[in-house]
This record gives sequence, structure tokens and C-alpha cells, in this order.
Amino acid sequence: MKQERIRSCKVRIFQNDSGKTRWNWHPVNKCFYCFLADFTWQSLPGRHYPADITRQQSTCRWNHKLDNVYFAPYPGKDLCPAGMTEEERTDYALFELNKLLKYVVYPEDVACIYMEPVMGEGGYVVPSRKFVQSVREICDNHGILLIFDEIQCGYGRTGKMWASQNFDVVPDIMTVGKAIAGGLPMSAVISTPEIMDKWPVGTHGTTFGGNPCSAAAGCAVLKEFEDGTLIENVNKMGAYLKEKLFALKEKYPCISDVRGIGLMVAIEFSHKDGSPAPDIWAKVKKGCLERHMLTLNCGVNGNGMRFATPLNVKKEEIDEGLSAFRACSCNTIWSQP
Repeated sequence: MKQERIRSCKVRIFQNDSGKTRWNWHPVNKCFYCFLADFTWQSLPGRHYPADITRQQSTCRWNHKLDNVYFAPYPGKDLCPAGMTEEERTDYALFELNKLLKYVVYPEDVACIYMEPVMGEGGYVVPSRKFVQSVREICDNHGILLIFDEIQCGYGRTGKMWASQNFDVVPDIMTVGKAIAGGLPMSAVISTPEIMDKWPVGTHGTTFGGNPCSAAAGCAVLKEFEDGTLIENVNKMGAYLKEKLFALKEKYPCISDVRGIGLMVAIEFSHKDGSPAPDIWAKVKKGCLERHMLTLNCGVNGNGMRFATPLNVKKEEIDEGLSAFRACSCNTIWSQP
């Protein structure tokens, strides 16, 4: 989002990490569109409304869903027909979205489209510029609000202050959290005065609103971005990390993909027949833990491994982490059927 647009926006702060998602639900008195495997589909258990009741994961979803929530495929390779190129996945996802608007729910009955500009829980998937810009165009043509979930991908993670800047798209509403206060509980909703002023006092609240520690941390985090060196480091170290991971992909066939942007990077494990390999990930996780490195997976099949370092990470720290990762490369892990 351009700086001049930010200055004209209004921000509502929450002293927790889920208020921004619940707040976005308030204006949705019509239909609500999400993309398969975005944060509202593959969410963390029991934290967000409507996220937790729109999840499709059988292991952690509620038993009920909302009738007015509809899903369209995100252009990730695990969510589109097999064998498609990136361009074909983009066209397929847009076709399915337009089909929903034409045959399932009329555009005038749709309140908003909610999406992550770069997918987090669903696998660190970076969509094409064409896809994100086309979604913006669809919303503009039909008078639909576009909400970007930048909770994981915002605040410099992708090499821009906001992930939406990578696509030259400005949403109508943006939610941010996690990094906003350096790990302390805080989240925010950012939008135009025209939208934010429609909410009278008391429409939404938080238990710990106005917490001085979180507020001070939020101000301190913003100061770290002022001279631009933090964003510069994200791009530099992100390129270095991906270079090293691509080298590992050449060496170990079970690493089937390296993807991401900035310091939002992931690899994917697959068996020799191309099937997802969450079992390999589980062994890698155990091996890394034995070497004092905590890891976290991602992706709809649970076979992705994310590399989301601190934004101020140094090359030596990346090397140290990759050294622990490489140390797991014994036959019991890498030589899989």
C-alpha cells in the first residue's frame, strides 16, 4: 500500500491476535467469499471467527459452517488439477471464481472477498500478479469489498512493507497482526475513513484494549522500518536463503519444490512417485529438534517446511540453521520410497 494511501487510512487496534479477523466478520451481512487453503480455510484451531467455522480441515474444524460462505480455489498446485502450469492455475482459479459469481451467488449479494495476497498456512504460495490484480478488478466491477489478510505476509515479510505492494494492488480493508508488536499480542484493521466511520463506538471491543506494553512495542517495531535497512535485509537474505535451498533441492530428490518471496520461504517434500511426503517432514522435524532447531510445516498436505526467519537475520544465522537441516540428511530420512 502506498504511503499516501496509508496516511489517508484509519486504523483500529486490538490487543490480541484474533480481533482483526472477528472484526472483519461484522460487516458481512451478505455472502462471504474465501479462497481454498487461505488462512480462513486452513486456520489454527479455535482462534478466529469466522475462520474456525469455515475451515475444511476435519481434524480441527467445528461441526457447523455458515451457509453464506463460499470458497474458490487459490492458484496453488495442490488446489488445482495436477499438471497445470502457473499460468493455467491462474486462469483456472479465476474461472472458478467467476463461475461462482455467475451461477451460485450473484455479485450484488456478495459483501466481500477475503484472501491472503501470499498464502501462509496453505503452503507459502505466491500467486501471479495477474491473479491478484484480476481479483481486484472483479471486486471493482461488482462493487465488492476486497479484504487482504496480511497477518502472516505483512510487515516486511515479503520484502515489501505490505505483501499487496508486490502486486500493485490496494485492498479496501487490510488486517495485520503477529509482527505488528514484535510478538506481543496486538492486531489491527486498516481501511478508508468511509468504511471505518460506519462503525459506532462499542461495535467491537477487546479484553486487553489499550495495553501500554503492546502499544510501546508496536511503536518500537515501526521505528525499525523507518530507514529502510530492515526491508533491504529481507530481500538480500531472502535471496541468499532461496539460493541455498535450491542447491539442496538439486542434491536431495525428496525436496520437490522451493518457493516463496522475501523471507517467507518454504520447501516441499515428496516421494519418488510425486506423492506428498508428510512422513519425511516428520522425520526432518525430529532431526532438527534434536539439533535444537524448531521447525514448522505448512501446506494442505502437511508436507511443506517453512523458513520464516526474523527480518533482521544474518547470513551466519541462516548458515547455522541450514547446517542443522543438512545434518538430518541421513539415509533414513532422504532415501524414501
